[in-house]
Parts: sequence; structure tokens; C-alpha cells
Amino acid sequence: MKKTPFAGLILPLLFLSFAALSQNEGNIWYFGNQQGIDFSSGDPVLITNGALRTSEGCASVCDADGNLLYYTNGGGRTTPGQPSGSIWNASHNVLYDMEGLRGGGFGAVQSALFVPNPGNADEHYLFTMEEREFASDGLPAGQLQGRGLTHFLLNRTLNGGLGGTVFEDDRLHVPSFESLSGTLHGNGTDFWVIIVDDNTGDFFNYRVTPTEVLDPTLEERDVIDSLAGPIKISPARNRLFVGGVLYNFNANNGNISTPRTLPGAVNSISYSFSPNGNYLYVMEPTVSGSLLVRYEPLNPSFLSSRTIIGPGPNERLGAMQLAPDGRIYLVSYDEDAPQVTHLHAINCPNSEQANLEEEVFSFQTPDQPFLGLPNFMDYIFDTQETLIADLGPDTTFSCDNGPITLIPQTNGDAFLWSDGSTDTSLTVTEPGIYSLTVTADCGMVSDTIEVEELTDTVIVNTNGPNTLCTGDTATFTATANISGTLLWSTGDTTATIQVATGGLYTVLFTDLCGRQATDTLILNVLDVPPILLQAPDALCPDETAGASVFSEGATGYTWSNGSVGDSVTLTGGGTYHITVTNGCGEFDTVFTVDSLTFPTLEIQGAAPLCPGGSVQLEAATEPQNDVQWSNGSTAALTTFTTPGVYTVTVTNTCGSAVDSIDLQPIGCENCFYVPNAFSPNDDGINDGFLPIDLCPVQNYRLQIFSRWGELVFESDQPGQRWDGKSGNEPMNPGAYIWQLTYEQAGQQQVQSGMVHLIR
Repeated sequence: MKKTPFAGLILPLLFLSFAALSQNEGNIWYFGNQQGIDFSSGDPVLITNGALRTSEGCASVCDADGNLLYYTNGGGRTTPGQPSGSIWNASHNVLYDMEGLRGGGFGAVQSALFVPNPGNADEHYLFTMEEREFASDGLPAGQLQGRGLTHFLLNRTLNGGLGGTVFEDDRLHVPSFESLSGTLHGNGTDFWVIIVDDNTGDFFNYRVTPTEVLDPTLEERDVIDSLAGPIKISPARNRLFVGGVLYNFNANNGNISTPRTLPGAVNSISYSFSPNGNYLYVMEPTVSGSLLVRYEPLNPSFLSSRTIIGPGPNERLGAMQLAPDGRIYLVSYDEDAPQVTHLHAINCPNSEQANLEEEVFSFQTPDQPFLGLPNFMDYIFDTQETLIADLGPDTTFSCDNGPITLIPQTNGDAFLWSDGSTDTSLTVTEPGIYSLTVTADCGMVSDTIEVEELTDTVIVNTNGPNTLCTGDTATFTATANISGTLLWSTGDTTATIQVATGGLYTVLFTDLCGRQATDTLILNVLDVPPILLQAPDALCPDETAGASVFSEGATGYTWSNGSVGDSVTLTGGGTYHITVTNGCGEFDTVFTVDSLTFPTLEIQGAAPLCPGGSVQLEAATEPQNDVQWSNGSTAALTTFTTPGVYTVTVTNTCGSAVDSIDLQPIGCENCFYVPNAFSPNDDGINDGFLPIDLCPVQNYRLQIFSRWGELVFESDQPGQRWDGKSGNEPMNPGAYIWQLTYEQAGQQQVQSGMVHLIR
């Protein structure tokens, strides 16, 4: 029940009508033997100017304004006397002759379907379907399994605007018979075209895109049989029904799932969803005739929702098809009097008041009766239209204690007010509760409104925070003690608004009588203050240093190591953060102190320092540090020529590292330097012959021989020299042969050569 202040004027109840118009593509139907119906005026009107002849399958299509474009029976046979399979244009001339060899079969329950080309507003695809009896009059050459699913592309701008084919008779799939349906894709642009593969019984889903018809995807039907009934897809695009089985349908990906069988509908070919998709109507055959039965396909207890609407025509039943006028039409004929075909209608299919109206139209069919109606994508007939009686919200008022006129928003036919009035509106002069009941062919609805007199003082209050942090939004809410309208200084008219800037905010409230009241709020925006941090750039592993922070307005500081306060002692490098708390909450600042390391050192390049040679050593250190060798060099890479022990020291901020190496000619080929001449003349210069040892040796022995092999000197003391005598006798000048034997690093070594004695 609605309440409205007592006022003194007519109430314009501003509600949009819920009456949804069907899309105009289905306005004109052609079927049977040149018969048809035109729905353009809103009411069905019989037309007889068609060129089409068919026993069942057919399709027609109009443009967005409801003007006829094409119609077809989908195909045919070559047998004389049978209808010609053709596509006709709006002038009822043959646009394309299928000659009984192309397209589908007019005896298919869904022989044809027009689908707009999403990529070209001037084009339509025509999909055709073969009939199961395609070979009953002889098998067409090269069509062992029939023509299956075939498609054409038509362009209405060709042939002076009467239309023509872009391509013809392109096969998509065989074998497939009888059933062909389609609907709009979930993206609102593409389309689905759905058939049944006759080999497997599974669904094949073709997606029609702006550029092409994609290869099909397979959806298991879980039933293998030879279908004769139509595929019906709910206008709401969420359910699919065929062969007595209801499926869930997903318009986004084409998935068909969750089969549920209706036992009584398995043998029916007459069924249709309601325009809003909430009901499924089926003509169920029985031993005593047919029954019109309704199910609720969205009800979890689907089978238990079965409701018998009433008996159906006691005739042979054919197609059931949704129409632009919101009704569902059913075709039938009496097999004992086939010269007349009847068209029946299910009225109010969206409501509980649904009923079957028999023989709405009758057609003289002396040649042969027909059982087909045009095949459409039923989503174009989607409508949620229901009977309404809405007294609506209150809008404009003047509180002068005058009368008020209630004008309902309704699509009903008869009115009954609570005071007994049957007018379309009601003028009241006293506060009180008033109700309206509206009736129409599809049922009865009512609404109630309470009219009150405004006497309270107008009060409006605002609620919301006084402070706001930068980057946040604040919620303001205005409430009043009576009904009316709100206007914020921001221009908003809703009770709750979101603001992000500081300042003065005002709300103006106007009640239903024009009286006004205001309230204000002041919002202060708190900026996030800068955070000033002082911290060391780098620290050694065990080194400590202090860090400090300052932020204006801060109420607390918390460091990542758990310390609180504006200063902290840090140990070693790493990533730290500090949380600053102020009136806007908590703010984190992350900072990094570089981690220094103690130096590492390794001397690389060690080798025996052989006589006359050199060794290059490198002080390998991490990180890069200052280098100091014991020989005075400061280069990391240094060359040495003299045996000995060498030390290197590397130093950085965190300390030093030392390494040393002993360079000896251990392992060299010669461990002695042997002069090649001497002069034992007692002048103190080169008076003796002595090999100079270059490396430590064992079992030393020096022997000197004359040129005739006479041993003239021998010693096992490394420091003992030959003075040029043999015994006490000086030896003559000339060349003498020397030989050294010794052990070095556990190996026996021999050196020999020649020395010249000079006097």
C-alpha cells in the first residue's frame, strides 16, 4: 500500500508502460497454400497474396520496420505436381529457384530459418533443412543422405532493391533432418543455429559471427533417435525443448545440458514457450484426443508443475508458433475433412489465465492441407508484458485542502475503485485509503494508495563525517520526517551522496506541499603529511647506527623491528619500514640500508717460481677492496720474479683480510744456478766455482772432471766451492766438466755442464 499526502491537484503518475512490442521481423507470415497473416496493425489479418506452397516447412522475414523481405518453403522435390522449392522476394517473384535439388525439404517441420548477418544490415542468411522423406519419390542423384543443413546469403540491395543471392546452396552438414532453430548469442551480436546430427543424435551448434559461420561445436543430446519434432528455444534464451526433453541452454557458449523428459510430450510436435519464457505449452496426445498442458521450465520441480489448460482440437495437430501479438498459434486439420485447415490461438500465454481459443482462422485447402507455420528465432517475440494496475508514486502537490485526482498506470480494460466508481480516474476530497481493481482478458490486478494530509513541521537532518583523508570519500545522508524531494548543493537528488573534497555542503528538502527546510555539513580534508626520515646509507653486518623520523601530526611511530618512537637503533643493512599513525590512519614508508660485507680474499695464480721465470698472482677479493702486497704493490694483479713468502692484505669499511703464499722453485727442472767461468787468482773476485742453490735439496753432490775424465774435485756440501786445485796442486787453465746430483721434492735430479778455469 502506498501513502500520499492529501493534495489539491491531478496526480500525473509518471510510470512507463511495460507493454513490450515484438520486433517487427516477424510481422508477416506466409504458409500453406498461398495463405498468410499480417500482424503489422497489431491485430492479425488474413492475406492470400503469397506465392508459396508447402505441406509443412516455411519461413518469412521482414526488415526492422516490418516491411516484407523474403519468404520460402525451404526446398522441395523434383516430383511433378509437388510444390516448387523457391525463395520469393517482397514482390512475390522467385528470387531463387531451388529446382527440387537444392536447399532443404518443404516437408521438414522446420525447413528454413532466416538469420540476420551480424556484419551487414542489408544481408540475411537463409538456413535450410532436409526432410526425412527426401527419397520417398526417388533418390536425387548424388544425395545419398539428403541435403542436410544448407545455407544461402541474401542481400536486399541487389536487383534494384528486391534482393538477390551472394552465394547459394552451400552445404554445412549431412545427414540431418527436420529440426532447425536459432537464437541470439549472449553477446547481443552473434547468433546460434542449432540442428541435430542424425548419425549420433547430438546437437550441432553453428555460431554466426559478423565475418563468417564458424565450424560447429558438438553438444551431446544424451538421446539417439530420429527426430521429427521442432527445436524450440525459449525467448529468454535459457531453455531448449525438443523430442519431449527439456534442456538448459547457455546463450553465451551454446552449452545444452541437464536433460529432463516429459513423458506425455515425447510424441508431440506441437509445443512452444511463452513470450516471457516462464511457461512451456505442449499439446499432449492421449487415447481420447489431445490436451493443452503447461509446464514451468524454470521451476526446480519441473514435472510437478504440469497444469492442464484444457482439451485441444480433436484433429491432426501441426506446428505451434509464437506471434507478434503475444499469442501462440496452433495449426490443425480434420483428417475426415482435410479441405479446411484451422488456426487456433493460446491467449494470455504469459499469465495464469492462459486459454485456448479454437478456430481463430480457417483456410480453404482443397489441394492439400498443411501443418506448418513460419519458423522464427523466438527471441524476437520476447516480452514480459503482464496486466498492471499501478497507482504510482506521488509527484507534484499543493496543500490547499483541495481535491486530488488519482490516475493509474494500467493496460486493463475495466476499472473498479473502492468507492464503486468505474471511471479511469478517481477524484478524492478526503484523506483515506483508496484501492483500484483492473480487469482484462488476461486476468485481474489491484493496487492501493493511502492519501494523508500533511500537518507536521518540515525537518531535514544530515549525517556524515566532519573530516576526510585525502584520496578517500565521505558518505553524507539526508533524512526527513515526511515525504518529499532532496537537492544537495552538489546537484545530487538522492538521500545518500559520496563526496571527496572539503567544504560546506547544503541539502534543501522540499516536501510534497512545497514547504522547505535545509541543513548543512562542513567537511575538512586532512592531507597526508610528509614523512621525513634520517637513516644511514650502509652498514656492516654487526654495525649499529641510529635512524630517526618526523611527520607533522603523527600520533605514533612503529618500526619494522618492533621499536616504537621517533628513533631506533639499526643493526646491519636491509630493508626497513616505519608505520606512521595520524588522524587518517596508518602510512608505511619503506627504506633500504645497503648491506656491507667483510672482505673475502684468495690469492690466485700460484705456481713454482723457476729460475729466470716469473709468476703473476691476483688478489681475488669480494667486494672490490683496497689491496696491499708485502712487496709494496697495490695492484690486485702483480708479477713476482724472486722466490719468497709474499703477503697481501685487502681492506674495506668492515675490516681486513690477509692471505700469503710461498713462491719457491719447487718442481722446476733446475734448482741451481751454475756459473760458466771463474779465475782463482786470489784477487777476491770470482776466485771459486760454486753452484748457487735456488731451492732446498737433499743428498747434494758436486763433481768436477778434467777433459780426460779425471775427477779433480768432489763435495757433498752445498756451500763448498772449488778453488781450482786438485789436492794442493793448482790445475791448468782450460775447460772442466761439472756434474751435480741431488734430490728435490723426493726425485733424483742431475745437472751437468762445463766451466772455464782462467788464470
